[in-house]
Amino acid sequence: MGFENIWTWIFILGVGAMVSLGYYVVKRIEAAESRRFLLPESEEEARARYKAAWRRYRRLRVEFPLLIPGWFVFSMLLGGIFRLFGWNQNVAMVFVVACIPYMSFVGFQWTFWQCPRCGKAFKGISYLFFPKHCHNCNLPMWAESPDE
Repeated sequence: MGFENIWTWIFILGVGAMVSLGYYVVKRIEAAESRRFLLPESEEEARARYKAAWRRYRRLRVEFPLLIPGWFVFSMLLGGIFRLFGWNQNVAMVFVVACIPYMSFVGFQWTFWQCPRCGKAFKGISYLFFPKHCHNCNLPMWAESPDE
């Protein structure tokens, strides 16, 4: 496996990541558009939907900042294991580089996470990392219903 093949794999992974990201964006836009025409939901359904949305936001909020140091630890461990057993280091590099599109994908999800009330991106330019309320509809962080 030559050095040229590594760049081929990196190119294939990069193109695959961009196609996946584009597909994800289109699906999210279609989902937001289709939500407009749903029947009104009950208070219990709204609370359950909000709790699920905030649970997903918490997971993304914790996962993304841990991915970057985790990536360095993963690459060091994987490189050490491949060196210990005398395996080809280029294969380890492919695994390490394959994590980059995943980190980008999780960062994109966290950045453009949709507000449970208005369905638009919760973060704005003023509060880029940890906003206190929705940039568009002023829904407070961790609100359990649309009335708060």
